[in-house]
Amino acid sequence: ARETSQVVASTGNTFDEARLYLRELSASEAVPLVGTEGAHYPFWSPDSRSIGFFADGKLKRIRVSGGPAITLCDAPAGKGGSWAPGGDIIFSPTSDGPIHRLSEAGGVSTPITDLNGERGDYSHRHPKILPGGQHFLYLALTNDRKQGPRHAVVVSPLGGGAETVLLRSNAAADYASGHLLFIRETTLMAWQFDVDRLEFTGEPAPVCERIAAVPGAGVAVFSAASSDILACQSTDSVASSRLEWFDRNGRKIGTLGDPADYLEVELSPDGTKAAVGIFEQSPEDGVSPAKQSDIWIYSIERGVADRLTFDHSREDQIAWSPDGQKIAFGRRLPRNPDIYVKTVGEADDAKPLLESDLYALPTSWSPNGKILAFDSLDPETGWDQWILSLGDGAPVPFLKSSFNEADGVFSPDGRWMAYESDESGRWEIYVTSFPGPGRRWRVSTRGGVSPRWNSTGQELFFRSAAGDLMAVAMTLDDGDVLIGTPKPLIEGQLNRPNLAYHYSPAPGGERFLLITDQRGAESLDIILNWTELLP
Repeated sequence: ARETSQVVASTGNTFDEARLYLRELSASEAVPLVGTEGAHYPFWSPDSRSIGFFADGKLKRIRVSGGPAITLCDAPAGKGGSWAPGGDIIFSPTSDGPIHRLSEAGGVSTPITDLNGERGDYSHRHPKILPGGQHFLYLALTNDRKQGPRHAVVVSPLGGGAETVLLRSNAAADYASGHLLFIRETTLMAWQFDVDRLEFTGEPAPVCERIAAVPGAGVAVFSAASSDILACQSTDSVASSRLEWFDRNGRKIGTLGDPADYLEVELSPDGTKAAVGIFEQSPEDGVSPAKQSDIWIYSIERGVADRLTFDHSREDQIAWSPDGQKIAFGRRLPRNPDIYVKTVGEADDAKPLLESDLYALPTSWSPNGKILAFDSLDPETGWDQWILSLGDGAPVPFLKSSFNEADGVFSPDGRWMAYESDESGRWEIYVTSFPGPGRRWRVSTRGGVSPRWNSTGQELFFRSAAGDLMAVAMTLDDGDVLIGTPKPLIEGQLNRPNLAYHYSPAPGGERFLLITDQRGAESLDIILNWTELLP
């Protein structure tokens, strides 16, 4: 809470399992708040009697003393909120839009920020109202073609007017005890800030190191109260995960390679190699370790890996060519991602496959090797699915609407594409014909992302909202489309929502290579009188 000695946290392996826990700092244990299942991004009311949060595609509030959670409005993909002293709530209802304003009684919200096209904004999120209630902070996720993804901490008048970029950071900032708290690399920094003049004084100083963060969400795990109390979670990202084999019954049957900070995994079409993205452990050339990664190729038989990419950038979103000889990938830094291709086992530099103004990340290579599907992020429509005819064609949109469509993957015969969309209000798996698109069929029933086909084309895998690996029987003919009931194969292992593809099916679908979490139990540290630590 802002003034008292309480802390609220969302705890759980996945969004579906999470709920809010409340703890008095003088108590030995936290207690769950009934009715907050699936809750995330909690925030306090000014009087510390209520908590706002997001769950089930809604913005909700609940009293600390007990009672039911009350739905205030729709928020399909809520990304943080803040409660004004006058009673209004400002919040981000989606992952690709502006900040909205709403009465604490609920109703219809209205946008109060505009996505700045010149700055390259594609999302405003994690607002924080400053003392006095006249201004608020928010994080603008940007992809400036000239400068790359340098997200902006912005201060804006609550009643509208000119806004100011205060600094650049990969995570949202907060204000407490006369200081702006923000993340630089993985260190929590404090900078004296005058909330009346909206100006910094002095120089920023470090407070805590190795702060846990989710770079893709633009959030780090820290919160400060006006009473000089700071809560933060530190992490050791070294060797935080490993590659493990599972069978269809969910049994662990082996490991591959050494522990590392794995980002994604993709088995080659013949199953003899595994391409993995690995986060770097130390910054080089000013690039944060949370953003820099390279691609390595494991030999399944030998269990050893050779490095494929060496650029000081973030290289990920792996797509194998159908013959297993090449890999397409996205290179994200220091600018918007372009698509590159490199031959496995050769020392030559990667060659650009697509350089354009599109924000492009590959998702799947067609079985005939002639087409590459890729995701593109549009400030107006969000994530869209595009296709590129290799060698002689310009990129064209395949799935583009007011909703998000992403992670399209070709079926083994090339006649269908599975993808994920949030048109229902949450991410679900769909399948449509190719080169359509024509009619589309929904595959998942209770949320799903990251589709992958069995090599037979008669089964589709995906990750459920609860972190389970699911399988669905598929019969896909021109006039006869039959989709079975999703069934869990491996339960609870895909519980790192910040990773896109942390599983890959082997040919035949009898075993799966997963990125599993090796971190121990994480704790939340409480620091009293934190400003006394500053120089």
